[in-house]
Amino acid sequence: MITGLFAGILALLFLFLSAMVIRQRFARKVSLGNGGAEDFQRLIRTHANFAEYVPMALILMFLYEMQTYIQTPWHLYIIGGALVVARGLHAWGLYKGGFYERVIGTSLTLLVIFALAMMLIVKFVTA
Repeated sequence: MITGLFAGILALLFLFLSAMVIRQRFARKVSLGNGGAEDFQRLIRTHANFAEYVPMALILMFLYEMQTYIQTPWHLYIIGGALVVARGLHAWGLYKGGFYERVIGTSLTLLVIFALAMMLIVKFVTA
């Protein structure tokens, strides 16, 4: 299952982001919120933004994969790879304050979600 591969890769990135937030919570002794630190707020939002967008993309990818019998599923590898790159760029840009990385990462994530949504709709309408 192709979606499983990308879900695994993205889960590792999620765990990495989680560990970064947890480490900072211990270091700063902040259990809730950001303790008034802008850099910590960016890190928290990096983690939260990942958690907000990735599940929808993976659900759509999984549904498409389950409804399609493809002999050469190269497009699912491209979509999954694009999602990994998008979330990595977004995380890097948000954490480091890089505007362009965030814009590219967000745009690519939304494009992946849009493409998967359209693929599912077309699949349903033409079935």
